[in-house]
Amino acid sequence: MRTAFCLLLILSMVGAASAVTQPDISAIGDFRAFSGNYVDADGVKTARNGTLNMRFNELELAINGNLNPYTRADIFIANHGDGFEIEEAFGSILRGLPLNMQVKAGRYLVDFGKLNVSHPHAYPFVDRPLAHRIMFGFDGFIDEGVNINFLLPTGFYGKLSLNALRGKIFEADAHGHAEESAVEEDHVEGRNTEDPIFSGRLSLFVPIGEKGNLELGASGLYGLYAAAGAEGSGSDLAGFDDMSATMFGLDLKYKYRWSDYTSLTLQGELIGSRRDHFAEDTTLTLGGEFGQVNTIGGFGFVDLRFLKRYSIGLMVDYAPGIFDGGEEDYNPVEEPNNTSAAIFDDQNSSLAITLFSGFSLMEETTIFRLFGRMTTYDIKDRSQLVNTAMTSKDDEITVGLQMIWSLGPHKPHEF
Repeated sequence: MRTAFCLLLILSMVGAASAVTQPDISAIGDFRAFSGNYVDADGVKTARNGTLNMRFNELELAINGNLNPYTRADIFIANHGDGFEIEEAFGSILRGLPLNMQVKAGRYLVDFGKLNVSHPHAYPFVDRPLAHRIMFGFDGFIDEGVNINFLLPTGFYGKLSLNALRGKIFEADAHGHAEESAVEEDHVEGRNTEDPIFSGRLSLFVPIGEKGNLELGASGLYGLYAAAGAEGSGSDLAGFDDMSATMFGLDLKYKYRWSDYTSLTLQGELIGSRRDHFAEDTTLTLGGEFGQVNTIGGFGFVDLRFLKRYSIGLMVDYAPGIFDGGEEDYNPVEEPNNTSAAIFDDQNSSLAITLFSGFSLMEETTIFRLFGRMTTYDIKDRSQLVNTAMTSKDDEITVGLQMIWSLGPHKPHEF
């Protein structure tokens, strides 16, 4: 009820302001039909195993427009079936500042890497990569703060982007959903921060010949976060209230365009995380109650577009820990769920290989995608898992069809 009221309030404010500026209002729907060899934590087939499952995955409302010749506002509201939530809402100063600087403030997808700033419906494939879901959370790296970016005074296109952020990425529910947080807190105390965290990305764009373009990017993040309850000398966690987290990212995108109708894209990212860590027992720690954990993940894909409206591609995706999914996944796993603690797991891993194809019916107003994904799991040390009884996990296969439709000027931008 509260989210519906907020949505109506925002829409009414937009309507009241339409006499001054007319924003673009769009709606994008995401429907899925899928099946797979799904089992539960005990290896028993679930109700979704081998059956045709269907769900309306997301409705996204976009409200975008210029406020004046210098600034604009962007609002993205999504409903995954359990109420509306604000995905992004920010204002931007696009021109008029020194050094051609641009400033953005609000809630937004942080430009850590190349892919994170895009909504999933804009991907050439279907789902957010496992590496992003483990490192950033199910909805990607979304945070609240201020971004400053400007072009570098070089002979080629170079851009530096800097962020001061609230630190939502360290909150307990950032790497899973509410029902997973309780499980996580039993093994990983604290994902909170009272101080801002900082991130940045340097990107370089270089033409390769007459038909190719290469973009290289490097990202970094640093922040302090406190263990839950680490307040005052009387706490059992005293002394662990200034734990640090460092992340780095390297990204590459190469696109070769033979014509307006045919192109090839190669894109990938490598993400590393180094975090201080505290736990009440030895689970997920190095040599005692306190230590540092280094994890790494990444993905790469190739996407071939042909005859303008068709595409086919392959993605390989690697993430630390064991990915059990969440309530919005194709095979939701009940507690205990290992996903929320995977970013601290430096022994076990998940690997997914996805084949995908796309077809745009007319322009970009309606897009169909077929996909097939096989996910394999490598359990080397079950003591690192939340579910320590798990000694193995069968390969999971998912096949499905996605339909995306766009009403309004905000398009899926598949191609």
